[in-house]
Amino acid sequence: MKRILLIATLLFTSILSAQDWAPFKASDTLVQFKDDSISVRSAGPLNAPLILSYAIQSVSVKSVTSQGNETVIIFEKGYPLIAAGPWWHWYYQNGLKIKGRILGDTAIISSDSSIFKTIDSNGYRLTFPHQYKRNQTWTLGKSISSIINATVDSIYFDSVGQFGMDSLAQIYLTVLNDSNIVLPNHKLQNFKLLISKNHGLVKTIDFSDLDRILNVSFKRYYLSNNAYTNNDYNVLTVGDEYHYNYDRDFWPRENTDHIAKIISDTTIGLIRTITIEDSWFNHYNNTRRKDTMFNVFDISEISHNKKSMIVNDSEINNLWGNASILFHTENFKFSSIIEYKTMFLIHPTQNQKDIARIYFTKYEHALETLRPIGFPFDKYKSDSWGGLPETEVTTHTYFKKGNQTWGTPFTFTVGLEEKSALENSIQLYPNPVKDIITIKSTEKIQLVRIYTIDGKMQLESQNSPNIEISNFQSGLYLIEITTNRGVVTKRLIKE
Repeated sequence: MKRILLIATLLFTSILSAQDWAPFKASDTLVQFKDDSISVRSAGPLNAPLILSYAIQSVSVKSVTSQGNETVIIFEKGYPLIAAGPWWHWYYQNGLKIKGRILGDTAIISSDSSIFKTIDSNGYRLTFPHQYKRNQTWTLGKSISSIINATVDSIYFDSVGQFGMDSLAQIYLTVLNDSNIVLPNHKLQNFKLLISKNHGLVKTIDFSDLDRILNVSFKRYYLSNNAYTNNDYNVLTVGDEYHYNYDRDFWPRENTDHIAKIISDTTIGLIRTITIEDSWFNHYNNTRRKDTMFNVFDISEISHNKKSMIVNDSEINNLWGNASILFHTENFKFSSIIEYKTMFLIHPTQNQKDIARIYFTKYEHALETLRPIGFPFDKYKSDSWGGLPETEVTTHTYFKKGNQTWGTPFTFTVGLEEKSALENSIQLYPNPVKDIITIKSTEKIQLVRIYTIDGKMQLESQNSPNIEISNFQSGLYLIEITTNRGVVTKRLIKE
């Protein structure tokens, strides 16, 4: 019996060894990795109260070409996870390149191996064979200062989390300097990679900058590659509510608690209109108001493509742009993926593109979206009094969806007369209008925005009561008027 079991074990091991173990499959277009590092979880935006989050690093394919028997893959560029680290409001680090993350910028895949290259000397040139056997050893990679030797520690069959059961190869790493002396304190020393037969690398590090940044381990994360639509983000409906605090430290100072309740939700064709009643209490001047807001959007319109920390070429060449960081959240009832926006600046150095600065900014999909509770959304202004930074901070504290609740709600009441007084203080004429709409208000008008019925902003004007709209097409519009006492939204008809 023991002989039979031994033969079966040897046969099973032989079968596993013969399989194709490519670390990145030529058929993949977008692969997600979730950070698995305790040190980074507790840093920067990730240390928000009430919620535990893990940043996601995307590996996205830009192009695939065939050269003889080889497949050449070019990866899209992105910024590193360290940008989501201990620098909460902004990140500054000269020399870190915007380039292909995790494995590199280019992959050359043949029938028996995969080779990955990066654009500069701070990353590794990696070689992965496609067949493994136990105790197999080879040189996995070389960088400007070190050599990585790899040894197949074990081959077995086990669960790959969200991906189900699969064949796995565990690979033990040893790091040496250019004189072949072991570097016992190197970040990669004794690290164990994990490769799945069907899913490629399922546990890894970011090889592209490891000589320079944190030792962060990643696990392969399943996230459908289908893009998010506006409808995916707007998951709250009639009866649901969310509470948040808005704090502004420059004039006019404001610290307001908001109770936003969805009172209407209708869809006609592809156009969805969500009406929100926003009650708010300003702690500085003890005022209470109630406003009505409308969110109108095309439910089929793509909102985000699920790429995290990816930067497109036009923004790199323009030396600035906006990108998203996706986070997987735990202990959160309503959503497992949240999104944080960044604005980044780039400066060219020696014909390379370096990160100059990354600002974390407010999440763009406002109002109805399940924003991460406890995450402060900070907006910094440079034109501050006395050279000090001016800040606006929004922190969500409570959600109610159906019979589910999360966080602690605010409790205050606002009388109907306070809402009607503000709305009645603002009049539009003429309405319908052909050329110029005039806003008559007893309050100071700070900002005017006009939207189409499907939510596309057509005009923005500051401090002006007369708005020229002669070039608008005939139809129904929403005009949002911001005053020093609150926001009022009215309907506007263009003849």
